[in-house]
Amino acid sequence: MKRRPYKRIRRIQKTTIIALLLLVILTMGFTLHPQEQAEFTQTITRMIQKGDTLWDIAQEYNPEGHDIRNYVAMISRVNDLHNQPLMPGETILIPILP
Repeated sequence: MKRRPYKRIRRIQKTTIIALLLLVILTMGFTLHPQEQAEFTQTITRMIQKGDTLWDIAQEYNPEGHDIRNYVAMISRVNDLHNQPLMPGETILIPILP
């Protein structure tokens, strides 16, 4: 019994779609984990003043050559901030990068 050509074409289409989906998933994995994962060994404690923002604090302590966005994310992660506003009088840890 001969296979009909449309079944073969359908199988090729499904295989192509699955391969493309796997490629997209792998690409997303590399994008979500940026290459710059600077490690820190020390932290300093900083008290939040009225008007302070996470970005201002990051600019103050971020060493030259490091991406400010990654540093803001690192400070947020170290302090478990999860998009919470900074409150005056609160203390946060600032990671010191080499």
